[in-house]
Amino acid sequence: MSGLNVKRAVPLIICAGLGVASAMYTYLERERNWTNSPITLAEQKALDYKFFLRGRVAIDPTVVIAAGDQKTIESFGRWGTWDRARYQVILANLLAAKADVVAFDIVFSDPVGLDHEQTTLIAKSLDGSLSQTAGELALRIAEHRGVVSADDIARVAMATKDVEDKFTAAIAGDDKLGEAFDRYTSQVVQGFITNPNPEEGAQEVVHGAAALAPLQPFALTEYGYGWKITELNDAAKAAGAEATTVQLAVHQGGTPSDLRRVTKVRGDLILPQKNFLDVASNVGFFSADPDSDGVMRKLPLVYRVGEMFIPSLSLSAAALHFGATPVLLADPTFKDGLTRIGFPADGGKIIEVPVEMSGALRVNYYGPAGPPSGENPGTFPRISLADIYTNNFDPKLVKGKVVLVAVTAIGTFDQRVTPFSPIAPGVEIHAAAIQNMISGQAFQRPVFHLQIEMALALLLAFVLGAVMPRVSVTASVTMAVLLAVGWLALDFIVLFRKNLWFYDVPVLFQIALSWAGITVWGYLSEGREKAQLKREFSTVLAPTVVDQLLKDPKLAGLGGMERELTVMFSDIRGFTSMSEKLSPEGLTQFLNEYLTPMTEILIQREGTLDKYMGDAIMAFWGAPIEQKDHAARAALAAVDMIEQLDELRVKWKAQGKPEIDIGIGLNSGLMRVGFMGSARMRNYTLLGDNVNLGSRLEGTNKNYGTHIIVSETTYNQAKGVVYGRWLDAVRVKGKAQPVNIYEVIGRLPADGKPPLLMRQLIETFEAGFKHYTARQWDEAELAFKAAVAMRPGGDPPSEIYLERVAHFRIEPPPDKWDGVYDFKTK
Repeated sequence: MSGLNVKRAVPLIICAGLGVASAMYTYLERERNWTNSPITLAEQKALDYKFFLRGRVAIDPTVVIAAGDQKTIESFGRWGTWDRARYQVILANLLAAKADVVAFDIVFSDPVGLDHEQTTLIAKSLDGSLSQTAGELALRIAEHRGVVSADDIARVAMATKDVEDKFTAAIAGDDKLGEAFDRYTSQVVQGFITNPNPEEGAQEVVHGAAALAPLQPFALTEYGYGWKITELNDAAKAAGAEATTVQLAVHQGGTPSDLRRVTKVRGDLILPQKNFLDVASNVGFFSADPDSDGVMRKLPLVYRVGEMFIPSLSLSAAALHFGATPVLLADPTFKDGLTRIGFPADGGKIIEVPVEMSGALRVNYYGPAGPPSGENPGTFPRISLADIYTNNFDPKLVKGKVVLVAVTAIGTFDQRVTPFSPIAPGVEIHAAAIQNMISGQAFQRPVFHLQIEMALALLLAFVLGAVMPRVSVTASVTMAVLLAVGWLALDFIVLFRKNLWFYDVPVLFQIALSWAGITVWGYLSEGREKAQLKREFSTVLAPTVVDQLLKDPKLAGLGGMERELTVMFSDIRGFTSMSEKLSPEGLTQFLNEYLTPMTEILIQREGTLDKYMGDAIMAFWGAPIEQKDHAARAALAAVDMIEQLDELRVKWKAQGKPEIDIGIGLNSGLMRVGFMGSARMRNYTLLGDNVNLGSRLEGTNKNYGTHIIVSETTYNQAKGVVYGRWLDAVRVKGKAQPVNIYEVIGRLPADGKPPLLMRQLIETFEAGFKHYTARQWDEAELAFKAAVAMRPGGDPPSEIYLERVAHFRIEPPPDKWDGVYDFKTK
């Protein structure tokens, strides 16, 4: 939009933009934890698309998946009935191959490898009396399970000897797995299940002290708002401590409840059975927390249970790999949620992992997970549990790696939706999260990103409000598109690849709304502005100029602007003597018959009529609407005018009216264009030295017997649409430097070549001029005479040069003659 009241529009548009930006981000801040926010949902889909565009990322994986695949099912039997003694062998083989950490994406919560429902059904289907052995077996089951009722013991004790043998073997497997957990406890992470979002309508579970007691040893107790490195005192150094240590800046008097944005567990806790948990050194939950559309874009690293923080399987595995206890940290400004998790390492080094305030890691996926089984299934290597059990695998695959043990066979694995796949094994998500933490590639969206985005939106509101009202609608659309595309390119190529997640929707919305508001304002104000301009200028300007002015009201200012244009001057030859033969009324009618079609040609070629000067016409191209091809338009208009004149001559001859001839001059260059005059009376016209040269060229036609003479600048820009010849190098009156002038002969045909006769004429003329400048008068005379003979009615420029040759034969030019001809008149 552009107009006279643009100054009033700018502050209104800027204020509107600032208001939109403030409202947008106030909404985002208020809804920070509301995943159903339309903006949040749109951003999540945009994030998925960025993953899709980026595709697979090549990495050197630090995580390996020990997969309970179809091969394992065929070897071990149906999942859920595996002898747990096999895990003892698997664990021993992995650690013997120098695996760094083994984490189980499995919870061993039921006794003897069978769940409670299976045990009850078997017991009910059998008859028999309670035997001494069966009773002892029931007590052993109760011991493994922790707390069971007397009815459970009685039902199990009713099993027959065959079932008793099976249970005894299964318990033996539990014992062996327990021994393995005990032996390798420092390198093993056991999994358990939590439910942060119970089913709708379910009553919230209140976890008492007894229920939470088994998790107490694994709780994360170090939390606060930052850390600092401090020198140890002399006593600590003398005791052999490290020279530096990490000291946590803990919130004084704080409790875990202060970090209220950390996700709270509201459902049941499903823990490993007591004999496994008693020997555990590291545990972690592997519960999922998908977004509202079901896609897993983040993975919880820590949950709040009562007055405790408990770690996830991924967090515990990464911490064990780093050899450090996780430290939970909140930003000093935003104290109600987490911003990062730190791993204090040797020498005071801090390994940081950015998290959301809920304690979740925004997972940076490396590519599609692939099918649950088969070769090269995904980003992370998979080794069948059957191969690990038989020690039929390459130890190099697991050496120094974090190994995740999980079931991946079709129909048994934990199916999840990721940005890459509608069905992916959940263990792949844990693998990506652990890899993110180890390699420092987790996505970051710290709390201050919101402030950065708001500042960007406010800046856009200011820039768009200040610039768009001053430009055309086309320019404003282009600007809006370039800004939107530029931001998306910056986000995807730079920010996203640096693992930074910025919101796109508010920025694009700000651009679109600013453009829409400015455009609406423009349409509402444009009508008033045009009416005002029309009232002001219609009585003093030609309607054609008013129409141009209404398209761009900025032209109303005095003084104009510098611009490269092409000016045309056209004049009737012998107009004075002709006017003496006609009455005033006849002369007026004759001029109208001539000027009307000539003006129509100017309009058709989109030229601007400057003025009529009696029989002369002054026009120009390139303003007020900018035209890159202004010289070509002007040259074609000149050819059209000569052709139109030929038609008029035939008609006038039949009517007995005078036959006239015209000369046209064109010049291109920098000129000042705009309204010239006073504040009361003004004219839209041109000024400048190049304008004067155009007028001189029009008059030069009389000296050469031509119709159209143009400057070298104009000819070079128009020679793609017209053809002609170099005519002379002259010094026009008032000019010290010579000017190369060209004659435009006609419109260039479709094949891009002048007609054959014209080509031969031009070549002969140019040959004659070369002899002329070389003082070879005889050769020049022959060439120019040949050119005269080629053209019906003769070739006036060649006849001019024959006269000069004859003159120079008698009175040769001076020794330093440069071939330039000096005109003494205009």
